[in-house]
Amino acid sequence: MTLRLVRRLFFLGLGVGAPLFLYGTIGDAGWALWLGLGLMAAALILDGIFWRCPCCGKYLDRNFFASYCPRCGEELDYDQDLRGFL
Repeated sequence: MTLRLVRRLFFLGLGVGAPLFLYGTIGDAGWALWLGLGLMAAALILDGIFWRCPCCGKYLDRNFFASYCPRCGEELDYDQDLRGFL
């Protein structure tokens, strides 16, 4: 898993989950409400687990387009595999 993939999955989960959630609340479709809520929760959990600096392992905050880690200052490589750092 790479930072680029984590970022894409996060935005995909929120981008699909939020409209489903709204449709479920406005359109009285319970399945869409729960599916949207689940997708948004999964996106936030994925973000919390994998959105970390490959060098120091610290959380990268909410800046999805950062060039450097705010904690250690290392340049972020969005295509570097994160498996060895978690």
